[in-house]
Amino acid sequence: MSAAMDADQFFQVIKTRRAVRSFTGEAVSDDDLWKVAQAGRWAANGGNLHPHRFLIVRDPLKIRLIRSFSPGMLAAPPAIVVLLTDHE
Repeated sequence: MSAAMDADQFFQVIKTRRAVRSFTGEAVSDDDLWKVAQAGRWAANGGNLHPHRFLIVRDPLKIRLIRSFSPGMLAAPPAIVVLLTDHE
């Protein structure tokens, strides 16, 4: 797999992104969750400070609690990656 992506390919990825609001009961693999966390870890941020930590939640009770204060999360996903930011 080539790591290079031209501008047209990148623009196509941006144009075809989507928000998922319904989920299957299928579990998310550790590998897929690791890739999501790594993508966030390497994402650009102000001052290159990287004040973020990622919390991966799979417990249905904890997901329900997170959904209780996340009005846009209509369905219960099999996992959530929570972004935590330390401003100190």
